[in-house]
Amino acid sequence: MAITFTFRPKNLSALTARFSNQLRQLAILSDRVARGLHLITGKKAKGDQLVSVLGEAAVAALTGGKVLPGEDTETDVMVGKTRISVKTRRGNGKGWTQTSPISANHPGTVDYLAFVHLNDSYAVNKIWLFPWRRLLKDGRIRPKKVRGTARGFLFHLAPKRDASFLVFNNSRPRVAVVGGR
Repeated sequence: MAITFTFRPKNLSALTARFSNQLRQLAILSDRVARGLHLITGKKAKGDQLVSVLGEAAVAALTGGKVLPGEDTETDVMVGKTRISVKTRRGNGKGWTQTSPISANHPGTVDYLAFVHLNDSYAVNKIWLFPWRRLLKDGRIRPKKVRGTARGFLFHLAPKRDASFLVFNNSRPRVAVVGGR
């Protein structure tokens, strides 16, 4: 069964414009702090809650959906009765195409996986939208194991292979029907 989304690129553009100057400044400060901490500790800072929340807001703005509060479910955005899990990455560093662990392991938990790519200044670069069941059927969701025990699942984006799932690209939106739910 295919679901047709009405994408609202103007809403996404408005969201981006509203915070663009602050996000650019944040990117500069964040990089300075990360470099300073790296010099002191020898460790690279990982994880950024702002990135994930910004990705969720971008998907909600683009789809006309609503961000769900809380972290107790894998569903981040609701569009009517359609549940979307959002995974967001910033920059082009090693590993940007891999999601953080996905806790959903049942096909009924979410309907779609949105993968959001932000540039280094936190601006939305691209958004892909994948039918969850198709990812499971195609073996694209793989177990994440820690010391031999499954701790969730991972998805690896293949930008060229996944071009048909690209729904937003550098302010050049396209209307898409994402089938195979």
